[in-house]
Amino acid sequence: MTIEKAMQLIKGRFSHRLTKEFGHLGEVWQRGFSEVQVLNRESFMQHRAYIATNPVKEGLVDSPEQYPYCFEFLANKKAAGAEALVHSAALSARLKSCPDTKQEIAEDRSDQPSNIQKAESE
Repeated sequence: MTIEKAMQLIKGRFSHRLTKEFGHLGEVWQRGFSEVQVLNRESFMQHRAYIATNPVKEGLVDSPEQYPYCFEFLANKKAAGAEALVHSAALSARLKSCPDTKQEIAEDRSDQPSNIQKAESE
């Protein structure tokens, strides 16, 4: 199946459901379909930048990083999450190295019966 045929099916089915379920009348999709061949990394980066700046051009956001459906927004969120994980791991490492914390955890666990002990007593 060609990309053009796949897009035709997706757009047609979506438009049909939108009309049937929500009573929407009118155009949903812009006319036509064109495919562009990405030839190399430079071409890829140009198309990527074009896509990222579309919400900015439409006035939805001031920068691509602000648009929640843009790869730049997701990349920043992922990087922030990774940074938080690194910070959390460093904090955990400091807590685990504290001898008092290890002792308290061991004492707390020794007071509680294990799941196997609970099952055997029932």
